Amino acid sequence: RMMLIKFDTYKSRGTISIKQHHKEMSNIIKQLQEAGHTLTDEQQVQAVIRSLPLSWEHMKVNLTHNDNIITFDDAAKHLELEDERLEAYTASG
Repeated sequence: RMMLIKFDTYKSRGTISIKQHHKEMSNIIKQLQEAGHTLTDEQQVQAVIRSLPLSWEHMKVNLTHNDNIITFDDAAKHLELEDERLEAYTASG
């Protein structure tokens, strides 16, 4: 039960990379599965969206309205691509 609460309330601290954020969320999902609590793909995607920092509000909207985002890994791929895009933009500018 504590792991489920942790998963439902997990938020990115904004001080870690999106890849690290994804890794931490993956670990929580794995621990929940090992404890016998399997989350649906929709629950996992919604948790990812909820966990994003305010500075990623544009991605919350994008992920919410993108019908191609079905699984946790789909969401993670989009977030990592956006993170790379932002890093390249910052470096060039």
